[in-house]
Amino acid sequence: MSYSATLDSKNRLVIRKPLYKYYKVSVLSSGAIVLEPQKLVPAMTISKETLDEIDSSVASLKENDVSGPVDLGVFDDDASK
Repeated sequence: MSYSATLDSKNRLVIRKPLYKYYKVSVLSSGAIVLEPQKLVPAMTISKETLDEIDSSVASLKENDVSGPVDLGVFDDDASK
């Protein structure tokens, strides 16, 4: 399919009958504009096992079943220089 299109008053271009909702837009040095279909997915997914471990940790925290303080002195700013 090929057709001519114009920009509206807000500099938007309307795609007729688009096959996808999201596109990656590339503007080439020649002035050509390339639209590539893009499927948005979550940046990262958390496994069920990890979610179960988080739930367990939160439950332990709420029951005050926690370890003692951790000494973070080894990460002092002077040590990194």
